[in-house]
Amino acid sequence: MRWLDQWRRHNLKAWRALVCLTLTLALGGCVGGLGARSGGMSSKDNRLSAHLKMGAAYLEVGNWNSALAELSKADLLEPNNIEVNTYLGQTYYFRGDYPQAIERFKKVLSLDPTKTEMHNNLGLIYLKQRHFAEARQEFELCIKDPTYSNTHQAEFNLGLLEESEGRLDLAEEIYRKVINSNKMPEAYFRMGQLAFNRQDYQIALDYLLPALRLKPNYADAFFTVAMSYERLGRVDEAAEAYGQVVNLIPNTSLAIEAQGRARRLLGFK
Repeated sequence: MRWLDQWRRHNLKAWRALVCLTLTLALGGCVGGLGARSGGMSSKDNRLSAHLKMGAAYLEVGNWNSALAELSKADLLEPNNIEVNTYLGQTYYFRGDYPQAIERFKKVLSLDPTKTEMHNNLGLIYLKQRHFAEARQEFELCIKDPTYSNTHQAEFNLGLLEESEGRLDLAEEIYRKVINSNKMPEAYFRMGQLAFNRQDYQIALDYLLPALRLKPNYADAFFTVAMSYERLGRVDEAAEAYGQVVNLIPNTSLAIEAQGRARRLLGFK
């Protein structure tokens, strides 16, 4: 699971996208929708809306403690609010409080069983906990739902699960399916990473470079591209790709490693 943790650490925004698609897919858009009630908003409604908006804003910038404080106030005002419970589930996830996150996502499903994205969120938590059977069940519930518009994401997550359990052929089969149906850059990246691990460096580039065309700020993809170029003896291209990592995520451990590799390639001490 080291590659998965590294991917989360250096691509926090991308990882948020895997878990937080609920904000636009399952909930249908912005928090401001709370205000669209006939006859105006009561004082309670105003306070609920204010706490929810503040909590969502803190969640977006990664201030988990402040997000939890605001969303907890909203929860006291309306404990069965689907949006509040969804945001709380996400906040608990990023704080590493998985039991609380699971409780909130399950509560959303109890309030509205059609919120299939909650199954995807639960699957991601179970995957991180290495509860593979539970994770598989949740992802498959997403895939089997004909109304679910984000099937490719659940399929990709199922690929991560197969990879985590060592079934690399099955993982690659799933990633190819996702690439064919959705052109998902993360699927290209995983295919490239698996090829790199097999020392098939040119094949790795054949997948990693399309990932970068789809997602130009993909730091982990640039790093593996750089290592592939380095193994192929293409020093200038490797150094340039390492430089992109430094530019994209400065002052991170991956950027420091990339800078050191680039300096060695270029003959600096």
